[in-house]
Amino acid sequence: MKKQILNLGKALNKAEQSEINGGYIYTCQQYCSASPAMQQMQVDRYGTMPFEDCPCYLPC
Repeated sequence: MKKQILNLGKALNKAEQSEINGGYIYTCQQYCSASPAMQQMQVDRYGTMPFEDCPCYLPC
């Protein structure tokens, strides 16, 4: 029974987990207008993929 309960649903990626726990991913407009520290926090939390198409995103 315990195994069945643990196998319900799908595994969530880091961004999905954070969204459920109260965080949210910036839009490109929010990301580009944020300070470099806030941009880095978003990249650390959600990875680079959500921001790669933003005009202001510069990979390190």
